[in-house]
Amino acid sequence: MALTYKVLFPSLSTFETLPYAGRGKTPHRSDVMLAMVLFERRRGQRKPSQGFQDTHAHCALWWLGFGICPSRRCWYEFRERTAAFVDAMNAHVLHQAVNEDLTRVERGALDGSAVAANASRRRLLNAERLQQRVHQLEAARHDDTQGETPTEVPAWMAKTPRSRTAQCERSLQAQTHRTGWQAATQHYRPSERRAPDKLVVSTGDPEAALGVDKDHVFRPFYTIQTVRDVDSPLMLSYDVFAQATDAGTFSPMLARTEPLTGRRLQEV
Repeated sequence: MALTYKVLFPSLSTFETLPYAGRGKTPHRSDVMLAMVLFERRRGQRKPSQGFQDTHAHCALWWLGFGICPSRRCWYEFRERTAAFVDAMNAHVLHQAVNEDLTRVERGALDGSAVAANASRRRLLNAERLQQRVHQLEAARHDDTQGETPTEVPAWMAKTPRSRTAQCERSLQAQTHRTGWQAATQHYRPSERRAPDKLVVSTGDPEAALGVDKDHVFRPFYTIQTVRDVDSPLMLSYDVFAQATDAGTFSPMLARTEPLTGRRLQEV
C-alpha cells in the first residue's frame, strides 16, 4: 500500500518529512497514515475521532496500518499537518491525468453547496454579551498566569488554563469578524441592514458565515464550491468560502483551476 501511494505521489518523500518537533517517540509513517485516512474517507468517516475508534475495531485498518494504533491526538495532528500538502497531491494527480490524455480540461461544471460549521447555532452572541465574555476570560487568564484558581468559572467557560486561552483567542477573533461585518453592512441599503444589537457571531467558529441553510435553519455555515470535469469523473478544483451565498465565487474558482490542472477551462 505504501508503494502504491509512492507511485501515485512521487513527491511523497517530502510528505513523509512533516514538520515534527524532533522530540518524543518516533512518529508513525506518513504514507501509512495517509492510506488509513483515505480508507476512512472512502467509508464516509470524516472525523479523526471516528478514525481512532475504527483503528481498534476495523480489521482493514489493521492491515493498512501494518498494525499501528495511532492515538486520538495523532489522528487530529495528522489532519492539521497534512493540510499544506493536499493541493500538491491533487495537482499531481490532475497533471498526470492530463499527460495521459484522460482529460483535456476544456469543459467544467461549477457547483456549490452549504455545509454546517462545527459550531452551535443556539449559542450566537451579540456585541454586548461577547464583550462580557471577553472580560471574564481575560480575568481568568490573568489568574492562570499568576498560578491562581479563577474566582469565577461560569458553565460556558473552559475548565483548564490551556483551553481558556484558546477560548479567549476565539472570542477576540469573533469580535474582529463582527466589527468587519458591521462595517460591511453600512454599504447595504437601509432596508437590508441589521440592527447592531441583532448582529450576532459564533464563538465556536468565528470565521463561519451566518445565514439560512438549505433546510431553512439560521446557523453558521460555509459554502463549498467545486469545478467538475464534464468529460471525466475528475474534480478540477475546489474551495471553501466563508459566506452565505455563492455570489462572487466564479472568478476565484477559475483562477484556482488553472494552477491545479496546468490548463485553462474553455467552457464553464
